[in-house]
Amino acid sequence: MEGQQKYQRMDSRTVFHKMQEPPQSVEEFLKFQNWDYWPREVNCTDNDKWSGILKAIKEDSSFISIYTHLWKNVPRIYEATSIMESRLNECSLLLQNHASKIYEWKRVIFETSSRRQLERYREFLKKFHKEKKIM
Repeated sequence: MEGQQKYQRMDSRTVFHKMQEPPQSVEEFLKFQNWDYWPREVNCTDNDKWSGILKAIKEDSSFISIYTHLWKNVPRIYEATSIMESRLNECSLLLQNHASKIYEWKRVIFETSSRRQLERYREFLKKFHKEKKIM
């Protein structure tokens, strides 16, 4: 660390102050802080507990578990499209049935009522028809 000193010039004075470089690795940092007693390796006393948790995490983050979770819970685009398409087909059939019934009713009503009305109108014209004379 003693070889890692830089000199910095402050303002216009000719006084130089020593400035140290920051540590470049963990070992240098520990040596700089006088932490030689810092443990190099962390030992877990409850290996069974940690291994069970680690195994559960590996199982939950496996490709198959993520894929099945997404397959069950995320709606697929083509599924929504097929539902909409089937609903549109159903509505189209209902509309065709309704329109055909309207045309049938219109034909039945128009044919019977129009003939009757035409006959009544003819009778009315025959009964009250007056010849117009030009004077």
